[in-house]
Amino acid sequence: MEQRYCFGIGLETDDTEYSEEMFTKGIAACGQNLLCVGTHDGSILIFSMPTESNTLNNVDKVHYHPAAISDLCGQGQNLISGDDQGNLVVWEGSTTLKKVKELESFQSPATSIACWKELVMVGYGSGHIRLFNITTGNKTAEITAHASWITAVDIALESGLVSNKFSCNVTNVQVCGGCFVNDVGSAFCTTGYDSYEILYFHM
Repeated sequence: MEQRYCFGIGLETDDTEYSEEMFTKGIAACGQNLLCVGTHDGSILIFSMPTESNTLNNVDKVHYHPAAISDLCGQGQNLISGDDQGNLVVWEGSTTLKKVKELESFQSPATSIACWKELVMVGYGSGHIRLFNITTGNKTAEITAHASWITAVDIALESGLVSNKFSCNVTNVQVCGGCFVNDVGSAFCTTGYDSYEILYFHM
């Protein structure tokens, strides 16, 4: 039987006069047993979950982003992180994270990140969707079809189908978040802002 665990993370600051809201945003696996979590100050918390163990060990913390982490996406040994200023960083890690390269910044929040083979797809607060080559770091394509924030992007791993927040039309719901539920891309789920429901669509 598949086992699932739920862990809590307590955020701390050394600044006794720190008054801004502290939060986590973005969570992704990297390598075989690293779990990475983005935070309000641009740091990425790195945890290790050993095989055949139900404990989560705090391994390290890396700080490179000048703004809050907006999303994380892991693929194999790589992790891609984005922040509220549109900065994108490619990391590599097995025991901790090492910065490999930065991707071009477009000064708009990188709201959602998805990976497929050599491609990194990023949705932005400006409504743009941009594709980057993870190896070269070059931008390979740009989509300018949306007039408002992109709140979610996802790629079906087997078919390469792309889903974003405008892939469905739900009356009186501000669609927020969404992902495919299988690698073929024959079905996906989404939800709405302040909604307790998860909507399921089959194609």
